[in-house]
Amino acid sequence: MNGLLVLLLIAGSLYGQQPRTNWPEDDSVGLDQVVQTLLSAFDRTDIVALSDTHGDRLDSELRIRLIRHPQFARKVHFIAVEFGSTAQQTVLDRYIAGGQVPTDQLTAIWRTTTQTNGVWDSPVYAEFFRTVSEVNETLPAELKIRVLAGDPPRDSTVDRDVSAIDVLKEEVLSRHA
Repeated sequence: MNGLLVLLLIAGSLYGQQPRTNWPEDDSVGLDQVVQTLLSAFDRTDIVALSDTHGDRLDSELRIRLIRHPQFARKVHFIAVEFGSTAQQTVLDRYIAGGQVPTDQLTAIWRTTTQTNGVWDSPVYAEFFRTVSEVNETLPAELKIRVLAGDPPRDSTVDRDVSAIDVLKEEVLSRHA
């Protein structure tokens, strides 16, 4: 392992992911166990991927608890998301670093992706970005988390999967090899 720890948030279900159709709506203990499992996964691998059931409150709560956990920033340096446009990376960087960003610029992060059906308008995505920004405010410079937007801009001809892979190559692997 090279210490380039990345949490990758993507849509759909992942191979081997346990269905949670039978989970109670408020399963604090279950979420805490999942958080611990995910944190321990970073002891064995550099990239951990979580699926995103679009707008799902339980998925969002898991992400928030994971990011707020005191060990998360000690283990994870980057979070790559599909719910952000690569064209808005500088705005995203400024916001996550605690800078003031007007609402229209902030919402452009998720509204200028290739997904034009409003799926990212759920408040869980704004809450995610706000949480990372809040956590970063409490961290020393060497532990600050960087969020990488992985979706190409709306007018792009670049494939979404290729875009996310290119972002990881350019922003993580090539800079920290």
